[in-house]
Amino acid sequence: VERKIEYKHGAREPWSIERSIFAARKRESCAFYDTQRMINRMFDTDWARLAGKTLFRRNMIRGSKGLDNLKNSLRGVYNTILHAFDFYCAGDGNYNMGLGEFLDVCNDCKITDRAACKISDLTNIFNLANAEGDDGDEDDNKYNDDSSLHRFEFMDALCRIGFEKFKREKWPTHIALENLVVDIIEPNLPRAATVIPNDFRQLRLYTLEVDRVFRKHEKFLQVVHDIYSDEDTRITFDEVQPLLEDSGLLASVESSESNGIMLDFEDAAVAFSLSRLQMSDELRYQDRLTSLSFVDFLEYLARIADAVSPPTREDLVAIGCASGTMREYLQGIKDGTIVVRIERRNSGGVSGTPTRYLHEKLEQIIVMMLDALCFKFKVPMSRNMEEHLIVELKRHKFSMNAKQASLEYQRSLGFSDRTPPGTPGRSRGPGTPSSARRRRKPSLQRGSPSGSPIRRMPQEA
Repeated sequence: VERKIEYKHGAREPWSIERSIFAARKRESCAFYDTQRMINRMFDTDWARLAGKTLFRRNMIRGSKGLDNLKNSLRGVYNTILHAFDFYCAGDGNYNMGLGEFLDVCNDCKITDRAACKISDLTNIFNLANAEGDDGDEDDNKYNDDSSLHRFEFMDALCRIGFEKFKREKWPTHIALENLVVDIIEPNLPRAATVIPNDFRQLRLYTLEVDRVFRKHEKFLQVVHDIYSDEDTRITFDEVQPLLEDSGLLASVESSESNGIMLDFEDAAVAFSLSRLQMSDELRYQDRLTSLSFVDFLEYLARIADAVSPPTREDLVAIGCASGTMREYLQGIKDGTIVVRIERRNSGGVSGTPTRYLHEKLEQIIVMMLDALCFKFKVPMSRNMEEHLIVELKRHKFSMNAKQASLEYQRSLGFSDRTPPGTPGRSRGPGTPSSARRRRKPSLQRGSPSGSPIRRMPQEA
């Protein structure tokens, strides 16, 4: 993928995504975009699981060509189903659709009525679509959550809804499904549910200027990714939320204060969902489906920058920031010297229409994140504060690893998490790493050939 943009400093070769910071994405996912080939593979996998359900075939398929007709109809509306499913599952740790999200789809898209699609009827349809049966693959059933819908089960539910909603017309299932999706669901989907992920990548993300901003702060962003992902190579939405809170980009649960540009939870969750490249099998690749690699994380930050849409210099000067910088604005809010809060720009939000270059907003957001983390980790403001913060973050990471290793060692000796040796009944207190509640790899002690924790041997008499 070549962009005919040359370096401003006289470089002869045009910029190429293959030589950019995004090059690793092709090694990870074999593509820079959600390709039509991948979408086709996703549909084939979903259809194989759906058509393999005996209960579904018995109730929904009529006639010798009923199965083929339904397959063609589902393929025609698959993109709409995919976007709706991803939008309403955003924010869920496993990207499955629970009953609450399913009823939200039905209410938002005006499916619910007082005749064939009452809440009780839709709940019954949810349970029928979620039933695994005895004819499914054992491995699939192992990964299939019994209390929520996967994408192929959501397709099952839509077929049943169409059948019930248009029962009076006596339409076959594939005709009822097409009318349900095209005439009812698609026109009533929220705007954020109709965002096409590839548009942002092609028109906003993969550019020379954005690449330069990320290259400039690459070391800092890599350390941040590693710290908040608990040393994993991928970061989940539950792990990225504390980063947004610490950076002043997302209001924390404990605080209702806002600096005027904080994200809504929905925007943060949807941006996370849009930053993932699609996977062909949602059951077998659950870990990759629910987390972001470092390059995916960079796309997430870029989408956050577009969604936050930080104020322009002129906007900041108008409310009393002499330098016109986000640093002075945020410091003024903390000190109480700035009372007026800036309002969210019309171009903000995941589905907003941007009016400025992405690299300008991205630089503002990264600097804002840098300032907030310097304050959190008590790094003084200086010319080289980014380098000093990187050192402090690495030191913090080492400290957290040491504490976790100590806890693992205590567990191996039979002590509980809240009762260190020598202090019975005493809790760990504030020294407990905040990431202990999140997913992590088990820590291993040095000195053991097998990698297992060393146990204290009793002394001989």
